[in-house]
Amino acid sequence: MALGAMSTKSKAQEADNSVLDGADEIDMVINIGVFKDKKFDIVKNDIAMVVKNLFRPL
Repeated sequence: MALGAMSTKSKAQEADNSVLDGADEIDMVINIGVFKDKKFDIVKNDIAMVVKNLFRPL
């Protein structure tokens, strides 16, 4: 994921597509603006939703 400002849904979908295409690791970029604003709950939720999506049953 090259853009941290992408929506969480888009990040989750891109990660999912990468795994389906054979990726065995995912690199994720956080939204730096949200991080600098110290909105850590938003950053944490963004990461958690991408991870949760990867471990759901297909």
